[in-house]
Amino acid sequence: MANYRAGDVIRLTRQAVGMTQETLCENICSVETLSRIENGKHKVKRETYRRLMERMERIPEKNYAICTGKHMELLEEKADFEDAVSKYDYEKAEICLQRLKRKIGDGVLNEQYIAKAEAFVCYDNKHIDADQMIFRLEEAIRMTIPEYEQYLDKEYPYTEQEVLTLMNLAGAYRVKKRYEDGIRIYRALLKSLHLGYMTERDSVILEIKVMRNMALIFGEMDRYEESNELLEKVIRLSKEMDYGQILSTALSQITWNMMHQIENGERDMSDIVRVKAYTRQAYYIAAARDDYIHATKIRKYYENKFEETIELKSHI
Repeated sequence: MANYRAGDVIRLTRQAVGMTQETLCENICSVETLSRIENGKHKVKRETYRRLMERMERIPEKNYAICTGKHMELLEEKADFEDAVSKYDYEKAEICLQRLKRKIGDGVLNEQYIAKAEAFVCYDNKHIDADQMIFRLEEAIRMTIPEYEQYLDKEYPYTEQEVLTLMNLAGAYRVKKRYEDGIRIYRALLKSLHLGYMTERDSVILEIKVMRNMALIFGEMDRYEESNELLEKVIRLSKEMDYGQILSTALSQITWNMMHQIENGERDMSDIVRVKAYTRQAYYIAAARDDYIHATKIRKYYENKFEETIELKSHI
């Protein structure tokens, strides 16, 4: 669950929707009070925050999280679902999602979370096609930002859930080879995450996820150097944040890019040594995380590509 700076969220939202301070705060608080709230010099009351956000037609809750702390069982179900997704175990993810749907409460944030999750899992389990996934994800983001397209070129303070929903939508565009649409979304998200309305760790981890997915598009467009540049940054930030979830996939993508460059004559054959080292490291990380599906894919790729076996280790 991300943590937000309420004053920055109010200010950035107001600027994005094109509303003056005077219009926003009329009959709610004074202009001076709103200015101090936006500058982080005055703590905003819950009721004031609610009325300001409702006037801008945005979610009024200061806490944007679904499954709050008093619902520990829901938190555990959500964690199980997201762990299955991170390990590409979509059959397990679908089972977890069905349990979560039965227990989760009403409310737009819960509805958006389920809609986003269901679109992603249904596609990966081949229950819907890519066009249907795009339609569902667009409907999901419109639950909280009805006119989301007009904010992609502005500085807008997306919530964590909105970032992940838009990231999934950009990924769906990649499946349909609508690369520029996907890149537009990723760039909008990176610009948003640099605005400082989230705490640093929350924004950096989301940035890691966005960059890794953006690198996939660049790789498919044969823009390998741009892809690798992003992936190297993903690896560096993941290590700095002690966030190992994406390290294995980032290393795997770099090896995929480098092999295509070698095969296209854009890299020297001597880089095979680096490719093999990255692939082994990706395998060891996946295995250490008990990500057996991804680890098995990496091992089979390595053995088929290089006609060697990966030495089994208990450490990275």
